[in-house]
Amino acid sequence: MAVIFISALFGSGMHLIRGEWDWMLVLALAPGSLLGGWIGARISRRIGSVLLIRIMCGTLLLFALRMII
Repeated sequence: MAVIFISALFGSGMHLIRGEWDWMLVLALAPGSLLGGWIGARISRRIGSVLLIRIMCGTLLLFALRMII
């Protein structure tokens, strides 16, 4: 997560410097991202890692099937 955070931070910084920043989109997405991250962290503590991995695998499978179709 630390590597992803650093990469996202630098990527976002470059978009901000280049003027490619849509503030309305940021204002629309940021609250949902913060809330989703908080809820996801709380849920992941309550369920086991095996179940969490199975949920992720199922979700990725559904996305793959949707992309194939």
